[in-house]
Amino acid sequence: MPDPRVIDWLHSLPEYPKAPRETVHDHHPSGTPPRKRRRFHPPTPETSESGCDEAAAYEPRTAMETHPDPDKRPAPPGNEETPRPNKKIQTPRSESSYSLTSASTTRSGRQSPQKHLISLERSNHGIRIRDIGSLQDPPAGLVKFLTTIRRISRGHGIIPPSAREELGKQPHYQFAEIFDDDSYFAEQREQLGHVPSPEDVVGILAAATECQENLHDESSWNITTATVIKEYLPLQSVSKKVDFCVFVDPTDPHDRSVCLAASGRLPYEVINHTRYFALRQRPVALSIETKKTGEGWDAAALQLGVWQAAHWELLRRLVDISGGGDASALLQQKFEFLPAVIIQGHDWNLVVTTIQGGQTHLWSKIAIGTTNNIMGIYQIVHTLQVLRRWAAETYWPAFRELLLPWQSDAVL
Repeated sequence: MPDPRVIDWLHSLPEYPKAPRETVHDHHPSGTPPRKRRRFHPPTPETSESGCDEAAAYEPRTAMETHPDPDKRPAPPGNEETPRPNKKIQTPRSESSYSLTSASTTRSGRQSPQKHLISLERSNHGIRIRDIGSLQDPPAGLVKFLTTIRRISRGHGIIPPSAREELGKQPHYQFAEIFDDDSYFAEQREQLGHVPSPEDVVGILAAATECQENLHDESSWNITTATVIKEYLPLQSVSKKVDFCVFVDPTDPHDRSVCLAASGRLPYEVINHTRYFALRQRPVALSIETKKTGEGWDAAALQLGVWQAAHWELLRRLVDISGGGDASALLQQKFEFLPAVIIQGHDWNLVVTTIQGGQTHLWSKIAIGTTNNIMGIYQIVHTLQVLRRWAAETYWPAFRELLLPWQSDAVL
């Protein structure tokens, strides 16, 4: 016997007039248009009402939960006569949920960045992402480096006084903001190298705006063909790529010959943790990972973390081969940290990695500038020049010392 509540509800429904014939644009030979398939996904994602946090966005969902199929459900009696409201699909709105690489476990079985990082955290030779604010008792070299970076992050001393007069003549209003503030200028800025002209800075600002407003794809301007050699990868990890590398190109013939001799003892006979041919005898010092605005930070940190862990493993092997006592202590003594950069759209961030036991710790992050304003561009250029000086004056001398056992094998 029908439920009287259902009958009452059916009678309460309003009558909907049939659409006029002229509004129907699709004509069918049979004269009977097909029934419309019910929509289970709104055309535009709706604001989440669930209040779930970012971690919930990584929880795996079954195919039934994310892609409900009405044909697989038992149809109740009278389904054709009983109108039903459309299903409302809740859409997580965290930053990570917008990144293709930050989704939960994919159809191909790949892990989300969060789950991959959790897995790597458990390994004695894995990777751990740390907040740079929790860094305790860092070595003196790292303290000095971070002090310099934080000063640049505040905009202090990013332009030499010799450029001030030229800035005051520029029509763009942002130059006037810089011109009137003494803290932006410092004599020692000249020592790091060339400062871009105002015209170049405005050109960078325009190019960055073009990329942002017209949603340029990352792959259209990045070259990501250099993969990590598997012998250097952490356990439970897959190979990752980064977008840019800063490398040392030895100019001394003896140094080049020593690099060649040392590479003969390493996987694939290259001096790096990647077998990318152009870098085979050019030691990588600094790596840069780029993402579009809004792409998940976890994915970028994972990519860079795996790459940096492989870099540390290369250095560990060179220390082991060179001998000289406790390899772990010697590694930390020679290389206190390795810096790297993660770019998300306009925003540039510095991270550093350290080695603790066998584990790579990635310390995140210090904002070093943005390409959506003129001051930010000067900050980025200044930071990159500081990193170049670190590569030439700190990293390369320490790396070259590890190659001493091959001095006698060098062929000039």
